Amino acid sequence: MNRFARFLEALHDSRRHEAERVVRRYGHLAVQAEAYQRRRAAEEAEAEQAAITRAASRLMTRSAS
Repeated sequence: MNRFARFLEALHDSRRHEAERVVRRYGHLAVQAEAYQRRRAAEEAEAEQAAITRAASRLMTRSAS
């Protein structure tokens, strides 16, 4: 293998190792972000359901009057 090819291979390996270190170091943040997004989506769904329930209750109250 010529020098340039060995240099490119070494550079590639170095970047791969660096990427693995970053994933190990910050991987927990991705897990936390996913948990936050799931929690936020559930909260939004609950709020939407509550708004629908309130609107339906108002309509039923008006129609009963």
